[in-house]
Amino acid sequence: MIPLGISDSLRLGKQNQTTSATLVKQAADIKSLEQRLSAAPAAEVAEWAQKFQPQLAEGRDQETVKAGVLGQLKSNLISLQAQINRASGQPTQLRKQTIKWLVGALIAGLSFLYIGNTTRKFPNVRTR
Repeated sequence: MIPLGISDSLRLGKQNQTTSATLVKQAADIKSLEQRLSAAPAAEVAEWAQKFQPQLAEGRDQETVKAGVLGQLKSNLISLQAQINRASGQPTQLRKQTIKWLVGALIAGLSFLYIGNTTRKFPNVRTR
């Protein structure tokens, strides 16, 4: 079980790194989009919102639509930052759990070997 535990923890570590890199890239994309939209005129932002998110642009003036789009981007960025923070703490937690499980597997394996070795010394002992 120990080699399997080591290989699986390495696999999970690589998978976590890939996920973290993807989240960081998404956060950078949202930041650049936010900068572009804040620099754009309200009419363009309202037109874009009408095309891609019509529920955001229904019956509102252009400034309100722009503020709503930027607010939604900021809330998405905040939730993405929280996911990035959680993902950054996972590798240390993964290492701790892996070490705990591997030490437990080693102790259990050695205990089984010890019990098996000591019971072979007394083959004539019968249980009731």
